[in-house]
Amino acid sequence: MLKALIETLVPSVEAAVIVAFLLILAQKRTSSLEVPARMGLGASVVMSLFTGLAVANFGNREIVEGTLSLLATITLLLILLWLLAEGFRGKRFSLNPLLVRVAVPVMLFLVILVPGMNIVLFPTRIFIQTTSYLNTELILKIFGGITGVLLAFVLGLSLVRAGVRLNKAVFFLTAAGIFSIAFLRQLITVLQIAFVNGILPLTPLALKVMVPLINHRPKLFYGYLVISGIYILAVMGKKHFAVPSQGLNPAQVRKEKARLRNQMRWAGSAVFMLVSVVTLLVGNYAYANRKIELSPAVPVTPQEGAIRISLEEVSDGQLHRFAYTASDGTEMRFIVIQKGEGKVFGVALDACNICGVVGYYQRKDSVVCLNCDVVINTPTIGFPGGCNPIPLEHRIEKGNLIITVEDLEKKKDIFKE
Repeated sequence: MLKALIETLVPSVEAAVIVAFLLILAQKRTSSLEVPARMGLGASVVMSLFTGLAVANFGNREIVEGTLSLLATITLLLILLWLLAEGFRGKRFSLNPLLVRVAVPVMLFLVILVPGMNIVLFPTRIFIQTTSYLNTELILKIFGGITGVLLAFVLGLSLVRAGVRLNKAVFFLTAAGIFSIAFLRQLITVLQIAFVNGILPLTPLALKVMVPLINHRPKLFYGYLVISGIYILAVMGKKHFAVPSQGLNPAQVRKEKARLRNQMRWAGSAVFMLVSVVTLLVGNYAYANRKIELSPAVPVTPQEGAIRISLEEVSDGQLHRFAYTASDGTEMRFIVIQKGEGKVFGVALDACNICGVVGYYQRKDSVVCLNCDVVINTPTIGFPGGCNPIPLEHRIEKGNLIITVEDLEKKKDIFKE
């Protein structure tokens, strides 16, 4: 569930933060941008759905993502140039009204498309790792994915509602930081796709530059959280929430106090959401990097062309791991687990077609993939599909579980490095 939550939380937070700063920028200019901004958001959500479904059914994800990222990169660069130009001039945000009415919805439209597409494609990543369309694990993953989107939505809404009373200099610096991070992330994606597909020549110099950029691209995401935190702390400064009593009657003062209290609540909500997002990310990192060692595999030696394992040895409901050395020296692992009562056993290689030979371990009564943390339904072990271990032919005979050397030798290539 936690991994599923993070998979939707990261792209959703990225979109929410960028959209929030664009909407605040629009609010600072004029309320007439509210309708175009909503149109851009609505169009992006609809198009994300169609784009995600098209990619899921027809493929070509790299081409689609590369094109959308290129358009978003160009738009972000234009926004940055506008902010930097006005920042150096030290004047109020000003631009041709028609251009602003076009730029804001287009920017909102483009910035949502790529993360929106990734969110729409999220179900394809969880269904491929399950053999049933209705089980507890799947329900928890879906719930986690939806929770990630909702957390990001509340964070974005809190940033917008809390951010109307902030001086131009602070807003300019934080907005420029947010858009710079977005620009860099999109640019790295575009260049990576261009080099991989041969659109740009991958020279030794390009490789030397691109490798660290690609490796550090995920870390740029944390810049959104840091800058958003600085922004909210600036919003919560006392001078921004001081009630101007000069020239106001008592009723107007009360109204202003109520409005500022409401903004302070939204600022508090933004702080809470940022802390929650950071906590979830740290928790996921700690969980993903926890040290889990597979239980030692018991070596087995074939006799008369087959491996014989006593049923008494594996009839305790626990996961048992065995190692067989193939004719070419390749060490193969396979697992055996009793499924319910009686002489019904799940027998499979300690590997799967998705995650490779990483292996499985037992967590209480569940069998779990060490690589992707997918919980395998024990009765399905021995059947193909999803992240299930690769089935291994066997038979029960005279109190022994028998696996032929021939069946093992056929699959030895799976364990070759």
